Amino acid sequence: MTKFFVIILTILLMCTNAFSEDVGKVTYVEGRVDIFNPDSEIGSPLVEDEAVSIGDAIRTKSNSKAEIEFKDKSILRLAQNSKVEIEDYQLDKDNRRKRAAIKLERGKARAIIAKGPDSSPFDISTPNAKGTVKGSDIFTFYQAGSTNMLVAEGKLSIANIAHPEDTLVVPSGNSVLVQLEGLPKGPRPYFELEKKFHEDDTNVPVIIPKGEANIIKGAVTRLSGDVKIQSKGSSAPHEAKLNEIVEAGDAVETGPNGMIEIKFENGNAINLKQSTKFKILKLLTNPKTGEYENSFEASMGKVRARIERLEGKSRFEVKTPTAVCGARGTIMYLEILLNMTRSFFEGGAGFMTNLVSGETTNLGAGENALSDASGATSNPVPTSDEERMNFGEGWDPGSGVEGYSSPEGSAGEYLFDSDTGPDTGAGGD
Repeated sequence: MTKFFVIILTILLMCTNAFSEDVGKVTYVEGRVDIFNPDSEIGSPLVEDEAVSIGDAIRTKSNSKAEIEFKDKSILRLAQNSKVEIEDYQLDKDNRRKRAAIKLERGKARAIIAKGPDSSPFDISTPNAKGTVKGSDIFTFYQAGSTNMLVAEGKLSIANIAHPEDTLVVPSGNSVLVQLEGLPKGPRPYFELEKKFHEDDTNVPVIIPKGEANIIKGAVTRLSGDVKIQSKGSSAPHEAKLNEIVEAGDAVETGPNGMIEIKFENGNAINLKQSTKFKILKLLTNPKTGEYENSFEASMGKVRARIERLEGKSRFEVKTPTAVCGARGTIMYLEILLNMTRSFFEGGAGFMTNLVSGETTNLGAGENALSDASGATSNPVPTSDEERMNFGEGWDPGSGVEGYSSPEGSAGEYLFDSDTGPDTGAGGD
């Protein structure tokens, strides 16, 4: 009997390991995207660089997108209002695909499949159809009980799951329709306009192509009070130090009397007031074009961002519990609560996208707006002189706060002490 239980336990452990092994990671998230693990019916927000495993399901909400890159370099992109499950993804020791199975439960997805051994099937299924791909670029969409697949490159073998013996081969440049319980209809040459429509639904912005990105860093240029930094990979935070270097993955938290200023190599700067929680997500720049991607996350507190030279497709964004706020101008102020974010833009335009509804509000210079946890975003309104003063004053560490540290000497080879924009006031809160 004991031996029997050992065998059963071994089998269970093998199954658990099969479902827990990472097979890829998230490379892009826009709007509200959730992940459901095999052992949970409750989803959690998906973030960039998060690992995905066999059995995971990914769901995009309205005005949301996601991209997953598997270890064999295959890409899966989801349009809004879509859900997929990674049913199987087997790799060898060199991360070459042995077999893969993706199920689109609803919505639309694009699979750009990396070349693998001829014997490595890549199956894409929906609730009423199953396709096996030999190629590299397939669009799949499932709606109202019907499945459509468009083969941009390669070849597809598809059948209705109600009639698995009746398989249709769809070559490149064609599409196919599989109605609820009917046989596949087609193949039919698709129009370029059709393909473009599906590309627009699933494409993610390429700000800095892979291989052309330089990683930049920041430095603590002003500091006062209680401020802690938890470096990427560290198990515990430490007291922040003047001129300390920070980078993507680091988290900063200011205490009730703490304030900090961080300047980055591209000239941008972040100021945090008291009781603020902030994390650096991405610091990339393209030295060829001058474009950059700076993204951050703040769960509570007050943040001021001073942004330099938004070249081309450059992006500067801060994600809060209720919104993604981005600047297209000079200075962005954020007041962040768990259920609400307020933004104000000075000297240039910006935008706010609610994470629940996906609604985007564009704000002009001198305007502010609110975004809340119910999915509502207020219309932009002009900021009064009194509000502007409340937004703009008290950002310099040491302004009425004990423990102020002033930078001494040069910050070395970095441009952290360069002027990143006009100060908007002084004094305490």
